[in-house]
Amino acid sequence: FVYKNRWLGSGLRRELFYLLKRTNKIKCITPIRKFENFYYSYAKTRHFTTKIEQKALNDLWEHWRHKVLDYLILKQKYPEKIIIIKFEDLVNDTKNISKKLSKKLNIRYEKNMLNTTVLGNKSIGNSSFKKNKNVKGKVYKNSINRKLNIDMPPEYKEIYSLIDKVSL
Repeated sequence: FVYKNRWLGSGLRRELFYLLKRTNKIKCITPIRKFENFYYSYAKTRHFTTKIEQKALNDLWEHWRHKVLDYLILKQKYPEKIIIIKFEDLVNDTKNISKKLSKKLNIRYEKNMLNTTVLGNKSIGNSSFKKNKNVKGKVYKNSINRKLNIDMPPEYKEIYSLIDKVSL
């Protein structure tokens, strides 16, 4: 497929509020990870640790919380323009989620949607965890369903319940 325009990036929530208010030509697809999986990936890249550390927990909880709440607010305000996908569903059930997403976007589902690509070329994908080259074009699943043996803030269940309600 060739798309006339596209805007990619993480952390563009403020810009999305602006753009979504001014045009109907935007659809934003945002995968949201469970905090447990998010923690290990970002702790490794931002805090250079693979362990549970309080400083990293505090920082990453606030980062995850604000980002997710922003997307939930955007979804509430622009329900047809924001498509939330649970990251773990996307990775564990790629075919089904791709079909649902295709239907939502009113585009034809194709098998190549099951491959990780950048501009149509198979890629290794974006992960902070080491991968070998034989995963090129494949959805990388090794960092899914990690456990944090900590008590999560009470609002985590509330936030994730909202994600469950609005996700694809």
